[in-house]
Amino acid sequence: MIWKDKECLHLVLMKEPFQRILNGDKIIEYRDATPYWDKRLMDKDIKWIYFQYAYHKNPTHMVVEVTDVKITDRWEMHLGKIIHLENKHL
Repeated sequence: MIWKDKECLHLVLMKEPFQRILNGDKIIEYRDATPYWDKRLMDKDIKWIYFQYAYHKNPTHMVVEVTDVKITDRWEMHLGKIIHLENKHL
């Protein structure tokens, strides 16, 4: 997904994890090391994640910088600053 000329990984979240990232309590976003996520994340230069809250017509969303991506037994995307927030539903 492109957001203001930035290539972003687009992830849709439920309310609780979205709010934890927004509050700064959740600093790592995890994804299982499955063929689906391996294809989406392997060899990609992920610098930003566009987090969308649920599926709404005009969703609440935020763009968060990614400081590091690691793969252990799962994918770990370490989150930095929130660079954009548009809150319409929380």
